Parts: sequence; structure tokens; C-alpha cells
Amino acid sequence: MTKDAPFMPWDDRYSLRIPLVDGQHKQLVRLVNGLHDACRAGSSNAEEAFRASVGEIVNYVKKHFHTEERIMERIGYPGLAEHRYEHRQFVARFLLDVRHFEEGRPFVARGFATFLRDWILSHIACTDKIMGAYVIKQVRENPILVAPKNIVIPDLGLSVPGGGAPVREGERPDLPAAGSDLDAARPIR
Repeated sequence: MTKDAPFMPWDDRYSLRIPLVDGQHKQLVRLVNGLHDACRAGSSNAEEAFRASVGEIVNYVKKHFHTEERIMERIGYPGLAEHRYEHRQFVARFLLDVRHFEEGRPFVARGFATFLRDWILSHIACTDKIMGAYVIKQVRENPILVAPKNIVIPDLGLSVPGGGAPVREGERPDLPAAGSDLDAARPIR
């Protein structure tokens, strides 16, 4: 990584070809790059910039995970429970690291930024790619999904039936509701 190269570069190979989700992924990349820049700042404002970046990431992750999970629910994605579980695992680790930072425990901010980068890119490249391919396949194969009277997910370019069959958590009844862990998180001070 050169001095001017972003810590977490976006590459089109991460694209799901779903504009709404791709746009959110790109924003997450920008936020993680901002967090990394705050970690490197080394000034007296670095801690304040770090706190602001983490707060922004918490809010954006909440929005993004809700969007993905809503799409999967609407489309009847069979891997929803596992995908949601990955999201919850990420949230748990993220909030644990933030709590350690708040409590003044030994904390390596750059290590935290590296964790975010690695988790986000591997999640997009593997789990999200599979979900994205399924969503696109379903829309192409099921004309009812693009019928004019169906609910349109804004900016997604895809329509899905209103309601549809309920999606159950399956083998993971212990999972919290979508976004609940982040909803309960208080802003860092």
C-alpha cells in the first residue's frame, strides 16, 4: 500500500450488480478508509476522529444489514438465517471492540480497522456474492417478482412481492431480530 493508496480499495469484482447494495458497500469502504485515516492521524484530534468514524460506521452498518436482510426476506432467500447469523457475529465482535476502547483497555485502532476491512471484503466476496446471484436469478426467472403492483425496493431496480412467504430462522432460534444488537448499542463517548 503506497502512501496515497486507500487502505481498503474498492474493486468491481466485489460488485453484486445490485446498485443499492453495491452503493452501500462502497460507502462502507469509504467509512473504513476514513477510520483508518483517523487512526494514522497521530494528532490530538485522532481519538475524536476515531470516535466519530466508529459512530458513523455503527449507524451505516445498521442501515446496510437491515437493507440486505429485508431484500433476502422479500425474495425468500434460503440462506437468510446463515447470512443473518454472519451479520450478528460481526456486530458482536464490533461492539466488543468498541466496548474495550470505551473502557480504556489495550486497543489497537489500526488492528480494528484491519479487522473491519478483512471481514467486510471477505463477506462481500463470499456470502454477499452468493446472495446477490440468487436475488438476480430469482428476478430473472420469476416474472411475478417484477410485476408493477409489487413493492419495489427503492433504487434496487428489482421488485419483490409484498409480504410473500414468511422466512423462519430455521436452526438458529437464538438469533436476535434484525438490527437489534446495533439498535441497543449506545453511541461511544
